[in-house]
Amino acid sequence: MALLTQRRDNVWLEFALRDHPCGWSADDVDRLFEVTLVKVDPVRPRDVSHAACGLPLAALTELRTSGRDGSDRFTDRLRVLLAASLSDAVTDSYRCLFSLEELTALLPDEGDREVPGRVAALFPQDRNRGEFWPGSHFWWTMGTLLFEPGVLDLLVLCGQADLLRPSNVWLGRAREHLDRTPAAPDALRALLPWQAPDEESTLCARLFTGACWAACLTGDPELVGLLESVVLRHSAGMSLRPMPYVYHLPARGALAALSATAGEPGVGAQRRALPGLPPQAARAADEVLDKIADAELPPLMPFETLRIGRGEYAVSMKVRPDGVAVLEFRDAKGRVLAGVPRQLSEERPAAFAALRRRLLTVRARADRERGELAEMFATGTKLTGRQWYGRWLDSPTTAPMTGALIWELRSPSGTATGLPVRTPAGAWLLRGVRGTAHEVGPEDTVRLWQPSLADRAEVSAWRARLRRHKVRQPIPQLPSGSPLR
Repeated sequence: MALLTQRRDNVWLEFALRDHPCGWSADDVDRLFEVTLVKVDPVRPRDVSHAACGLPLAALTELRTSGRDGSDRFTDRLRVLLAASLSDAVTDSYRCLFSLEELTALLPDEGDREVPGRVAALFPQDRNRGEFWPGSHFWWTMGTLLFEPGVLDLLVLCGQADLLRPSNVWLGRAREHLDRTPAAPDALRALLPWQAPDEESTLCARLFTGACWAACLTGDPELVGLLESVVLRHSAGMSLRPMPYVYHLPARGALAALSATAGEPGVGAQRRALPGLPPQAARAADEVLDKIADAELPPLMPFETLRIGRGEYAVSMKVRPDGVAVLEFRDAKGRVLAGVPRQLSEERPAAFAALRRRLLTVRARADRERGELAEMFATGTKLTGRQWYGRWLDSPTTAPMTGALIWELRSPSGTATGLPVRTPAGAWLLRGVRGTAHEVGPEDTVRLWQPSLADRAEVSAWRARLRRHKVRQPIPQLPSGSPLR
């Protein structure tokens, strides 16, 4: 024992001691394992000398054959050696004479002995890939966590997830697995940063998608935060780097899970399957979505145009006259597209999520401005001309809404009502219901027109004009029967 402790490079001594009965005691075997696994991580074993593994295994076999050991005191040590062997975490060219089957057989628990076979079934061996078998990388990442009760069951369930949005049945089963698996958070914490060597396979896509939804179901803000790496790793951003369709599925699944956790609008029926999450989880999901948006896009304001890819299409964010913010996509020829380009939603999921995130920000701003307009209408707030076009007509968020409303002007030359119109020279006018125009001076008084103070003929004329030009206002300015909203 002293020789082994002092001379870790004496492989032949280990071979000799391993091949001859030595009358090892349980304490001797424990000491042999301690020497062999010194400085080895008990969860993710690295730098394990396979040549040195033979001696403690032979000593344990001798001990059990003689009937002197009936305890499970070496289970943890055996798990470490098996995880290291299956992940090829070796530091030398010598191979232990014990086969993986013999090493597995030394485990006292039947459930532990089944783990290697179950992992092999989860990642079928492809002989053409050789050393790049994903299963060995999986062992390298997960280590002895795969032996913890319920962990492998949970990961197998993750591998069965429906792509993008798991069914409510799957989500219910996942929650049950999480509740009865104490090591589930540690397992998900190890899996989510994993860079699988075969990330273009449907199997890995399902595994990551299921793990992302499971992480959100835990309600753990730290686990929710790990989804950022999954999204950014599996999204091509704004570039045109060609990647297989399946490569982006984990990012799309992670974004769907984050949206459901954050409570974003339009996340589907699965939102109902995530009740009772702590507020910290929703805040963490919000923060991750913000980080993804910052990483993928610069701040995008209304009417700014962003080129995506190599000019294949452009996107701009606009606030409509009714106060609703929308994304507008145009192709290379400038034609407006009816919907979201497939190559953005499917091939650049992080970029698409960033656009939607920016859109939510602009929509919230537009809602605040619409609320202020409603208050001004209710109270009859008066503005100077300078305040009016500086506050409401020079902003890309408020200008479309302001332009759809009827305003009343009071100036030294009289009173007029109309819709705002800008001249080529930059001056602002109010164009009346019959086409007459009145310039708004900086010191004139402007307020929202009050139909209740106007005669019936004028109200009818404005209603007919708005209907004829299909004007949709941000607030209902005319009495019932108008085409507003």
